[in-house]
Amino acid sequence: MELSPHHEPTELPKLRSGLSDVMHVDGHGVIPTLTSTSRFSGMGLDMIGPQRSASLLAAGHGARQSTWQQTAALVIADIVGTGVLSLSGNFAKLGVWSGISALVICYPLNFFTGILLNRLHLAFPLSVTYGDVGFKLVGKWGQQLGFASLYVYMFFLLGSYYIVIRKTIQEILIEAQLCAVHACFIGFLLLLPSNQLRTLHHLSKLSIVSFATIVVVLVMCIGVLLFDSHPSCGTQLPSLDVMGVFNALSGFVFAFSGQKIFLEMQAEMTEPTEFPKALHAAFPVLFLSYLLVSLAAYGRCGDRTPTYLLDVLPSGPLARCASVFMLVHMMVSYTIANQVLARAMLLLSGCTTGLEPGLTGRLIWFTQTSAQALFAIVLSNAIPLFDDFVSVIGGLLSTQFSFVFPAGLFLLFAQTGRGVGKVMIIACAFVIVVGVVFTVVGTVSNIRRIADDAKTGGAPFACNLAS
Repeated sequence: MELSPHHEPTELPKLRSGLSDVMHVDGHGVIPTLTSTSRFSGMGLDMIGPQRSASLLAAGHGARQSTWQQTAALVIADIVGTGVLSLSGNFAKLGVWSGISALVICYPLNFFTGILLNRLHLAFPLSVTYGDVGFKLVGKWGQQLGFASLYVYMFFLLGSYYIVIRKTIQEILIEAQLCAVHACFIGFLLLLPSNQLRTLHHLSKLSIVSFATIVVVLVMCIGVLLFDSHPSCGTQLPSLDVMGVFNALSGFVFAFSGQKIFLEMQAEMTEPTEFPKALHAAFPVLFLSYLLVSLAAYGRCGDRTPTYLLDVLPSGPLARCASVFMLVHMMVSYTIANQVLARAMLLLSGCTTGLEPGLTGRLIWFTQTSAQALFAIVLSNAIPLFDDFVSVIGGLLSTQFSFVFPAGLFLLFAQTGRGVGKVMIIACAFVIVVGVVFTVVGTVSNIRRIADDAKTGGAPFACNLAS
């Protein structure tokens, strides 16, 4: 039977009913008590023993509380970020018509893989992450590959977020001349409240705030470009070779990329069949934001469009104000990633008490999220050129989460006899090819950048004052 975005498998309400008998509710949703493992075993869920199935992660993810509108807000908050500030530079490198064409092509490419993940979640309603689906379709090694690749990447992603957060704090408090580590610990303290939210559902309102802050920053930048008689455009952009073209295109490819946690988002939806509605709401907002910002910057600066849009803001109160809004935005982005990772680590380690109500559960959650934050701080300050290092990991793995994994898993799903058409199979094969090409090009490019930056690289735990 072929599943459509509007068809929910009959096993989904049955699973909901079965799970509700062994779960209880607190302010953060439904959490498994794990006191009745026989009921899970009857549903094919291996809840005991050293070989925990991927379904354990799904069973402990929490209640389905989010509407499609709240999920759309999460999609926007997770995807839009510092990438939009550098997209105008890539737009200028390609030229106006090639830039518009890249946006038009990359929109449906990423939307398509989002729909594939929705189809997979509807087929396997307890799937929360790539490891879950990998376990269902491939077995143990698919589970391990999905879990390991995603959560290793997210560990490093947290460190990358901390670099942006500490740079923003250093800009806001520039007179204090804060060293990097000190600014990171200020960020750690600021993040403590939001890190105590234990479901994505409870982040949906913060996601709206996050998008609003980045919009304010973009309005500031575009306002300066349009109304300042002598805006601070960048230097002349270099002519592109083949590698340069692919690098510029990569910015567009990943401008819509948030597939790494699309399954987690769907696992908290009251009606996961409505996930396509969330994509239909979120992607036009992203597309129009990218298009308007890129056209405005290119129209004013041409081939001198800055590679990072915040550079157009003159030093002073306006730049500091923009940094405050950017800090709020990055704090929400960090919280989303940190929450997903913390939940996964607690469930995979068997420490499910950290997801239960009460003081003990909250203390364990606090310890886990704080440990992750401290690890990210140490890692990002201990490794010189950490941003470049994360870029290499992103080049290797981000394309897998965005293109190769969704399309590859769906092709495996098609082999189970679910009536998937030839057009879908061809489209999936094309997406995999695109993913492989950008994996190779992105990784090679990022390794070259590390080699160049290593010539002027700093020492571990260097002060790195704001310039």
